[in-house]
Amino acid sequence: GLAASALVAFKALSLVKSILGVVFQQSPPKVIVPIEPTESADVLLNVSKIDPSKLCSSKNKVQLFDPATYDNLGEVPVTTKAEVEEKVHKAREAQKEWRKS
Repeated sequence: GLAASALVAFKALSLVKSILGVVFQQSPPKVIVPIEPTESADVLLNVSKIDPSKLCSSKNKVQLFDPATYDNLGEVPVTTKAEVEEKVHKAREAQKEWRKS
């Protein structure tokens, strides 16, 4: 009867509405961040090279370098297992808050 016809028409309109919503959905705004010249360079300028065979072992510092180019990226202090575990714990706690944003 009339109720069944109305239900079919309603379902058809709902389907058309959802299809049109997908087709005409607004795109998110495009954000362009300009690349700095040093970020796009194939070779880092004014960066010293290292010889990996001459790296000195140190219990206090870790030498950082790009293995593809041997660009010297500096050094960082060695961290203990407890320090790594603390940083991981803090990162996991921060993730709980971040995922809500």
